[in-house]
Amino acid sequence: SGFQKFIIGEPEVEEKIGNPYGIAMFEGKLYVCDVGRQLVEVLDLQNKTFGYLTKDRRLINPMNIYIDDGTKYVADSVAGAVFVFDGNDTLSAILGKELEIKPVDVVVREELCYIADANKNQVVVINKRTGQEITRIGQEGDNEGQFRLIGDLALDNQGNIYVTDKVKGQIVKFDKSGLFQRTFGRLGINIDEFVRPKGIAVDKDGRIWVADAAAEVVKI
Repeated sequence: SGFQKFIIGEPEVEEKIGNPYGIAMFEGKLYVCDVGRQLVEVLDLQNKTFGYLTKDRRLINPMNIYIDDGTKYVADSVAGAVFVFDGNDTLSAILGKELEIKPVDVVVREELCYIADANKNQVVVINKRTGQEITRIGQEGDNEGQFRLIGDLALDNQGNIYVTDKVKGQIVKFDKSGLFQRTFGRLGINIDEFVRPKGIAVDKDGRIWVADAAAEVVKI
C-alpha cells in the first residue's frame, strides 16, 4: 500500500524481462522494449549488467526501438509518440505527439523518421529534427498494397521500405519514394507463408528476416 511504501520504502524490483517486443543492439548493449513491464531494459553484454534506458513515466508502452549513431528512437503506441534519447540516454525530443498516431515501430534514415502508425494503418514519414510530417505511405484496406493491421517496418540499403501486415500475413514493399512495389507471403503454415508476421529486418546482404509470432519462428 501507499502507507507501507511511505514507512518501509519502495520494494526491490527483481531484474527480469516481462514481455519483450522490439530489440536493438549498440556498442555491446542489447536494448529490449518490454511491453509487460513498460520499460526499455539495457543488457550490457560486455560488463554483464542489467539496467534501464529511462524510468521517465511519460514513456508508457515502448514497443520498438531504433538506434541511429547512439541516438535512441522509441515507438510508444499508448503515448502516441516517438521518444528520442541522446547518446547520454537523456530525453531530447518527443516526436509525433500532435499527429494523432499510434506508433508501433520506427526506423530512421538520414533526416527522415519512418513510423508505422497502427491508428491509420500507414507509414508516417516525418523530419526527425523538426517533427514536421512529410508524407504518408500506404493506407487501410483489403486491396494490394493496403494494410489490414500494420506491423513493423524496415528499410534496405537502397531505401526500399518493407512493412508487415499481421492480419493478411504478408510483407508489403514500397520504393524509396513511397510507391507500392509488391507484396509477398500469405496466410498459412507452409515455409513461404505467415500466420502473424510482426518483427522485420533487412541485413547488409539484402536478406529479409521476419518474426512470425503465432508460428514462433523467424523466417529468412
